[in-house]
Amino acid sequence: MTKIFDKIIDVIQTIIGIMLGVMIIIMFLQVIFRYVIHSSIIWSEEASRYLQYLIVMIGTVAVVYTNIEIRVDLLEKALKGLAKKLLTTFIFVVRAFLTGVLVYASYLFASQSKETVSAAMHLPMGYMYAVMCVTFGMCFLITIYQCIKLWMPVSPGADTANPSEQ
Repeated sequence: MTKIFDKIIDVIQTIIGIMLGVMIIIMFLQVIFRYVIHSSIIWSEEASRYLQYLIVMIGTVAVVYTNIEIRVDLLEKALKGLAKKLLTTFIFVVRAFLTGVLVYASYLFASQSKETVSAAMHLPMGYMYAVMCVTFGMCFLITIYQCIKLWMPVSPGADTANPSEQ
């Protein structure tokens, strides 16, 4: 299962790199058009904003999987053994609850916004907001997986990385 998640994260990082490259190209073209050709690309700012939003939302999945989110880990580093496992489990349960709430809220938001279109690119906003639902859903599944993995007995030759220490 870890190999599947690792492949998904590799794909996500590749997609993020491509989107970042496209965003840079769009902004570079906008500068050239505005200051050299004296004409503006109407949709460039909106496209860059949406690409930035997608980079952040999709990148959230990689952050949750690798446990590199910003947090205060003073207590977590001070504890060892069962106490550390219990604290990590508590953190996972809270994260699972919050991401579950966010899945539900983003689903409601996306379903209410499906008729709305963006100003310059005329994209259905429901699709943009649905990205939140998918992202938080993946974060929820990853958190449940990490919590289960934390308590699974380690078999010989298996991946021994503890999700709380990554």
